[in-house]
Amino acid sequence: MISIRRGERKDAPMIACIEKEVMKAPWPLEVFDHDLSEDSPWVFLVAEEDGEILGYLDYMVTFDSSTIASLAVRRDAQRKGVATLLLDRMEEELRKEEETVLTSTLEVRVSNEPAKALYRKRGYLPVCLKKGYYEDGEDAEYYVKGLIS
Repeated sequence: MISIRRGERKDAPMIACIEKEVMKAPWPLEVFDHDLSEDSPWVFLVAEEDGEILGYLDYMVTFDSSTIASLAVRRDAQRKGVATLLLDRMEEELRKEEETVLTSTLEVRVSNEPAKALYRKRGYLPVCLKKGYYEDGEDAEYYVKGLIS
């Protein structure tokens, strides 16, 4: 059974491996090691099954909005609902925030059709195009989801 928990600094190497496996321009281990430290504003959620990390999501809350930085699932665990479980847990945690979080935002590569389909299915709406957003020059679609109904 897949469980979701808060990420810890010890998870950084596995998170970096997943990032390297599935992302076009992966962040290095040092970034995850730093972002998983206690003084970081980033929140990491980790999907785990039988002690193995299947995927992760990291986000930050700024005032009344959350921003998803990354959502990645190992190739052998994709299309099994892992990303949906991570998004569900993030939204559950955002509802518990002391201050009301109104929106969740993210950028996604224009070429990443599976991710865009997932986000649209989860209620995210594309609101604009960010030209040349990624290091390789690819554009990003900016998505927003209202969290208050």
